[in-house]
Amino acid sequence: MIIVEKQNEAQMVGDIQVNRVGIDSRNVDFIATLLTSSLYSKPLASFLRETVSNAYDSHIEAGTKEPIILLVEGDNWTGKMKISIRDFGTGISPERFETIYKNIGSSTKRESNDFIGMFGIGRFSVLSCASVANITSYYNGVKYSYLMYKNNGGINIDKLDEEVGDFKNGLEVSAEMPAFTTNEFREALYALSMFRNLHVECHAMYLQNVCTTFNNRRVVRKGNLLVDNINTYGIHFKVGNVLYPATNTGLSTSGIIIELPMGQVDITPNREALQYSDFTKNTINTAIASVKNTFQQLIQSKIKIATLSDYYKFVRNYSFEISLGDKDPLQLSIVRSDYMNIKFDVSVEGEKAPDEFAEFLNDIDYIYADPDNIYKIISNFRRYKNSVTVRTILEDNNDVGIKADAITKQVTLQYYREKHPRSIIIFTQDGLDSFKRRIATQLKTRIRDYDIRECMDFMFKHIPVVNVSNDSVPSTFVEEFRKRLRASKNVVRSGTFLVRRYSENGFQNVDYIDFNSFLKHEVKVFAVYDSNTTEHTTLKDVAEIFYNYKVQKKGYGFYPSVITVKKSDVELLKNRKKFVHINDFLYLRNNFLEKLVTAHIIFRNFQLAGFQITRCKRYREFKATYNKQLAILGHMVDNETFDNVVKYYVDKGWYNTSEVEYFKLSEEDIRILNDIEILEGSKGDTIEALVYRLYGRKQHLGINRPDPNSNIYKIIKSL
Repeated sequence: MIIVEKQNEAQMVGDIQVNRVGIDSRNVDFIATLLTSSLYSKPLASFLRETVSNAYDSHIEAGTKEPIILLVEGDNWTGKMKISIRDFGTGISPERFETIYKNIGSSTKRESNDFIGMFGIGRFSVLSCASVANITSYYNGVKYSYLMYKNNGGINIDKLDEEVGDFKNGLEVSAEMPAFTTNEFREALYALSMFRNLHVECHAMYLQNVCTTFNNRRVVRKGNLLVDNINTYGIHFKVGNVLYPATNTGLSTSGIIIELPMGQVDITPNREALQYSDFTKNTINTAIASVKNTFQQLIQSKIKIATLSDYYKFVRNYSFEISLGDKDPLQLSIVRSDYMNIKFDVSVEGEKAPDEFAEFLNDIDYIYADPDNIYKIISNFRRYKNSVTVRTILEDNNDVGIKADAITKQVTLQYYREKHPRSIIIFTQDGLDSFKRRIATQLKTRIRDYDIRECMDFMFKHIPVVNVSNDSVPSTFVEEFRKRLRASKNVVRSGTFLVRRYSENGFQNVDYIDFNSFLKHEVKVFAVYDSNTTEHTTLKDVAEIFYNYKVQKKGYGFYPSVITVKKSDVELLKNRKKFVHINDFLYLRNNFLEKLVTAHIIFRNFQLAGFQITRCKRYREFKATYNKQLAILGHMVDNETFDNVVKYYVDKGWYNTSEVEYFKLSEEDIRILNDIEILEGSKGDTIEALVYRLYGRKQHLGINRPDPNSNIYKIIKSL
């Protein structure tokens, strides 16, 4: 890479003798010590980066498309690893070796930005993590072997031998070094993901997943914006093919790579980071502006705005999901703060939105309507009239109803509760005008770049409006509503109302003064009922499940009722809220049971070969998340009804599939464990030792180490 020469602005004054700084030959050993010990803060990463970069430059010079091979051998149990990097570039002739390779600071790469190297010191980085390195050069059919090593603070490179043969040109650098952690290796390797011709061969079991993931990496490019499938966190700058963690970019979107032109940035001598000089900052600012322009193009091509609610959801979303690439797309989640100030060409219902309309919606997000001017909110879930904002109207996809009557009848309210697919916020016309005035008044006190009246007229023009009146209710519904009222009035009795209430311990008969008293005191949450008054096994099972329901409801000391009533009284409970017949309950989706079934499925996934894996970190995380459900499951042994519910829910897919997927061990893990024959007498110890042997180094599992002196553990470890 070309080193950009900055002009020295110093002036010559008078008769001054100019003297260039030099290096005393007596200080070469000291400089060598800096190169091999003090220069690199991350020795492994520096060795891989510098050696692979040199290999890449050699491939460019030779014009070859063969892969660079990175070979990793050994394991961290022995405490020794070996890394070899073999390229198929030009190789190094004996003459070039003497004049360039073994001389500190010598480089052939400063005349072109086609090459990554420039300082002439990267080849010595291997000695920052090893005392000895083998250098093998294959040049024009001859194999030259050298030994590079530290010697009394200096660096020696000794020629060992040469061999004539049918060799492909290239260079191989290899060294033994102390074992390193998975995270250390992953960080060092993933920084090289842009070297598309780099392939890793791994003979170290604990690094196998890292290497496989690296070899299967994919990259998508849009201008100077790149996304790959392995560097999914943080932001990186790409200089040449090397990735550097980016800081102070002003961007929030994670998992992106921003390419900076070669030769247009300053890099520290150890090449571990960028130097944030004014020269580099100018380059970065230009690149970031280009990335934001790419964001705009990507989002604009995906925006499909049909209604004002759609537009509001777009500008309020925390992120915008974009699939990059055609054949093998990668997902990019662009964070709202990175696109909220970008101008988009947007039309709502065919009409172009005003400029800065997104900013207007953001400013009015928490301006509340006057509760006194809102008539009613009609919904199956909400019947209150406070806290109404534009967010309430648009984000919840509500309709705004303009009340036509002075007093809306109860039957009208009930009709919209039951029949309308969405909630309706009902304003009087005066109330709607008051809301507009309130918005305008509050916005006038803020600094803004938009026309309030233009934006507000556009918004209220496109907010859905439904005219709510008594005349809109069908006569058939009115008659049905009247019948319900008559039925509810006729249920008042002078006699007692008898029910049989089931609990986890059995059942008991309960007499209420009358039916209304029963309604008032019995049903706190909801009730499952049947007309079979004999002892009912299914109801007992349901009661056992619901006995623990109260742990799901913070602050409540009650749980669903499970009852039977006389056949003649069943009609009184039909179609009433909070009453569910047993036959319907077992086949209706229920949030409480859905979470319970999810916990049951996950819990079973931790049972391998008849042994419950409860000591791993993943199980402890699951237990913390589903602690309440696990307490209930402890009582569900031999509960036949719950088993039937589980089967039905599983068949229907009524459980949290993402949670099940997150907490389960992989199919490969389960296959390995289930394929092993285990002595019955020491099943637990064997499984525990085996799990630690296979997975103990996987930090996300967090397996505890068993007793190292046990015979089982010694046998398993030796496998």
